Amino acid sequence: MLEIGNGQLTDAEGRSQLALWSLMRAPLISGTDVSRATAATIKTLTATEVLLVSQDSKVTAQGRCVGRCLGGAKPENPLIWAGPVSSHSNPSSSGHNHHCTVVVVINTGDGPLSGHSLQWASIGLPSTAKMSVRDLWAEADKDTATGSVTVSIQAAHDNTMLKLCPAE
Repeated sequence: MLEIGNGQLTDAEGRSQLALWSLMRAPLISGTDVSRATAATIKTLTATEVLLVSQDSKVTAQGRCVGRCLGGAKPENPLIWAGPVSSHSNPSSSGHNHHCTVVVVINTGDGPLSGHSLQWASIGLPSTAKMSVRDLWAEADKDTATGSVTVSIQAAHDNTMLKLCPAE
């Protein structure tokens, strides 16, 4: 059960929980009394493009830890998960049925994470691939990138959730 908004997690941790559960295609059952939820909790629980990842009927494979995974008491920063998703889960998709990759980068540190270079090869993509980058939390397209993209996360335990699709 999602614990977003129950006082146990910060808003940043709640966003990270929803991102991972969506990528894992886990049942999204909220344990929150929405009549008492904060605006930040409601915004997290209604993040359309994040929720679309879990509801993608064309791809059923779960995401997995692909970089800096849990190997000890605390993972290296950042923790990186990735998984497949169809291009149809993108409202701005041109209608082609490319398979895309969703990446969740979680800042496990106690402060901001600045300038982390997310390399395509580290998440199973060809290192020379040109990919369109979409920020699922902001519901906004970013530039296209070849080989890598730079990620910064301001809050501790927050995440960036990106959708990478082959650029046309």
